[in-house]
Amino acid sequence: AQLEEVAAQFSDKFVFVEAYDNELAHLVEAGSDFFLMPSEFEPCGLNQIYSMAYGTLPIVRGVGGLKDSVNDYDVDPCDATGFVFYEPTSQALLLTMLRALLLYAQNLTEVQRVQLHAMQK
Repeated sequence: AQLEEVAAQFSDKFVFVEAYDNELAHLVEAGSDFFLMPSEFEPCGLNQIYSMAYGTLPIVRGVGGLKDSVNDYDVDPCDATGFVFYEPTSQALLLTMLRALLLYAQNLTEVQRVQLHAMQK
């Protein structure tokens, strides 16, 4: 219900779709700047791989396959493919989203470099 409220309040910037549609999922991933995956458990995960292939930077919780496939920008900017947080808290999620958004707002050229790097992985 909270995401629906956010979508209503910021309808020009945010969309919430509850139902799953594979074609729509790929269009969303390809047309986004960031793809959020705050998983509690993710044995492999494919969406972060799809996102990186499209140049969409994943923001993930460092569990399972997510921690193995997404390189955090703050740990190694040169090899970064996204943004990772580890603590299962809303604060850790928010801080990681803010890191991504600050980079986007302050250095779009660097974001584009990371996007290209992620696409090459």
